[in-house]
Amino acid sequence: MEPLRLYLVRHAEVGERWRGRVYGDLDVELSPRGEEQTLRFAQRFATAPLDAVWSSALDRARRAAAVVATARALPHRVDAELREVHRGAWRERLWTEVEAELPGIFDRFVAAPDEHPPEGESLRQVSERARGALARLRAEHPSGHVALFAHSWIVRVLLCDALELPLTHCNRLAAETASIAIVDYHRDHAILQQMNLRDPHPL
Repeated sequence: MEPLRLYLVRHAEVGERWRGRVYGDLDVELSPRGEEQTLRFAQRFATAPLDAVWSSALDRARRAAAVVATARALPHRVDAELREVHRGAWRERLWTEVEAELPGIFDRFVAAPDEHPPEGESLRQVSERARGALARLRAEHPSGHVALFAHSWIVRVLLCDALELPLTHCNRLAAETASIAIVDYHRDHAILQQMNLRDPHPL
């Protein structure tokens, strides 16, 4: 059987007021540049073999997926378990404020996958639900080509899983906005083909 080729896509750039601020699984607006990046996903996937599109339910990922699905007349599956990490009591605060109160907390979040904000999620919990969504996707698409539109930490934990790396390596795997990673899933292993492909037409 041919492998499943999965395009792991991070959503476009968020609005300026959210940069440097904790937003995680909040629905936040895109910047003007992000709006353009979202529309250009249709061009970026115009000629790629593609059988379906999956996405997070959060608007910034769902809209990008809908652009591609509509342009290619493909089914679009929304899976709520592909949402970004829930930052709990940190949401809407500046990262500098959180770090000032809890020095080194971001490093601990990555180094200790069970660390989590008050009322929020740990990296291990994010990984478990992302892998669950991936299992559902692979059950529906054991082969072929699927684009999955999601978020930075979803992309990172799935790349760690594909590369058989511990979650402590997540922070080393860049997932820039509007970037694409390509993973081929064979029956018993995965191969990373390309990582962090950037928008070829930046503003």
